[in-house]
Amino acid sequence: MIRSYGVEGIREILRRHVEIARCLEEEIRGREDFEILAPRILNLLCFRYHPLGEDDPERLDALSEKFLQAVNETGKAFLSHTRLRGAYTIRMVTGQTQTTLEDALAAWDLIYRLAEML
Repeated sequence: MIRSYGVEGIREILRRHVEIARCLEEEIRGREDFEILAPRILNLLCFRYHPLGEDDPERLDALSEKFLQAVNETGKAFLSHTRLRGAYTIRMVTGQTQTTLEDALAAWDLIYRLAEML
């Protein structure tokens, strides 16, 4: 069944997605072993796993790639990647129509727990 949201419904969904991304950005910024690699754009977050004391760019890329694969292999969240200024960058989008803040925080909890295991 296709649901019609109307213009106001779509605006509200987009506002919610942007607010969810803002909340996740705060979570990421609050962790010493993750870093934001680009300003948040609407509901898109670009970050990487950056363990304390690790500064080798190639090692950071490899860790972030391994981390991304681990998250996606769970089947509970799906993240994509790109390169920004040469750095392997994880992309998280809070854009599925029914996504809630609770869903996004559960995904972040999964992400953070997997990072601790690397």
